[in-house]
Amino acid sequence: MINTAKGIENCGGEENYNNIIKIFCKDGRKRLENLKKGFEKNDLSLLSIETHSLKSIAATLGADELAEYAREVNQICKKDQKSIIASQWQTVIRMYQEIIEEFENKI
Repeated sequence: MINTAKGIENCGGEENYNNIIKIFCKDGRKRLENLKKGFEKNDLSLLSIETHSLKSIAATLGADELAEYAREVNQICKKDQKSIIASQWQTVIRMYQEIIEEFENKI
């Protein structure tokens, strides 16, 4: 699920990669709650902001599949396609939680 070698390369080395993982995990739980709130309140602006950030950091860390799903939800938000979000958002939440747990096991 995570391409560690790519993440290390993207971060400029293993030490930077590990530092960014720590930040990702620390902030991740709060961002998960923001995503859930955005969906529950049908707040496409909040969802757009959170998925934009998520797609960028996930791609940097080598979590390409999560980055792609976050990108898709971000695009759906920008197009105001509320009916489509439900099918994608659950996958993003599940994958995000799994990756946080996987990273937490590494640090």
